[in-house]
Amino acid sequence: MAVDLTVLRSRLLLPADPADIRAAQAQAEALRRQMIGRVEIGAAADWLERQTQLGRHVFARGLPHDALPVTGGRVVDVTALLRACLVALQPPADANALYRVPSKPFWTVADAVASTLLAGLELAREGVLALQQSGTFAAVSVKADAPPAASGSATLLHAEPGRNLGSQPPG
Repeated sequence: MAVDLTVLRSRLLLPADPADIRAAQAQAEALRRQMIGRVEIGAAADWLERQTQLGRHVFARGLPHDALPVTGGRVVDVTALLRACLVALQPPADANALYRVPSKPFWTVADAVASTLLAGLELAREGVLALQQSGTFAAVSVKADAPPAASGSATLLHAEPGRNLGSQPPG
């Protein structure tokens, strides 16, 4: 850079012809604009450096600087920490005084009837059973479409309104 400035100065001070003078002046003007640009960029960088910065001066979502991860560690007695946890996890002295939710029976009668009906409908849909009913609220006949694995005979179940399903021989 120093050599370029020296050559430019000599061209400006000792011009050979008018075209050389104009070229030297244009080169000097370009160099001057480049220097001014560098000074302006440096001023802008200084201004940006003075502004508040996220994570250094201002924290996202209002987090204080204490919430940031700490690079240095603290010396902690792990045994004392575990003993404190054991004390906190001890059951209360009067454990029987805790409220216990009463348990309900697993199946109610309505649940059993609904479950049986749904199971029968599912087996009929899969083609294992055949369901027949002559009319609304009439008796439902249940017939096994596929023979059971244990015996070769089909079992016919007959249900009437208000009565339990019973196993009856086919006939």
